[in-house]
Amino acid sequence: MGGAETKTCTNCAREKDIESFSERSENPQLRQSWCKECVRKSSDAWAKNNKPRRAEKQRERRKKNPAHHNALALAGYYRNPKQWNARRKRHRKNNPKSEKSARLNRAYGITLRQYEELLIKQGGGCAICKTITMRGHGKHFHVDHCHNTGRVRGLLCGPCNSALGFMKDSRELLLRAAEYLK
Repeated sequence: MGGAETKTCTNCAREKDIESFSERSENPQLRQSWCKECVRKSSDAWAKNNKPRRAEKQRERRKKNPAHHNALALAGYYRNPKQWNARRKRHRKNNPKSEKSARLNRAYGITLRQYEELLIKQGGGCAICKTITMRGHGKHFHVDHCHNTGRVRGLLCGPCNSALGFMKDSRELLLRAAEYLK
């Protein structure tokens, strides 16, 4: 398809320009596996076939957080959601620190300031290999946390974070791997 970067949709199996795939929220450098067109068709079909269920879910969400929905109504979201989404996208682009702080808070319960303090406490690098260059996916150190308790343990470079993940956060497996390397 010319000189532009392309990707094949795993749903329709058509090769398309990379811009036809949405960015992944957890890593904007990666793209979704389905093209935007297939995602939209699937979403529209689900909404059409599940009208009562969709309406019930919306009622439940509004009941749980009425203040949020009142704020959305005042901001004009319900009048023009496309315009709202475009405004939200611009805000994310123009306020990356605010977005990163919100993402850290949602995922790990820490603020951007706590993240930066932890990085300083670790000497500005990975808690395991001490590298100060960010390697692997993304342009940041990964927040390492206990998956059972949610407690944040430290910040890791991509390879160290992956290594712990591949070892299933198991001390026993890590000790066996260290013994194997001897």
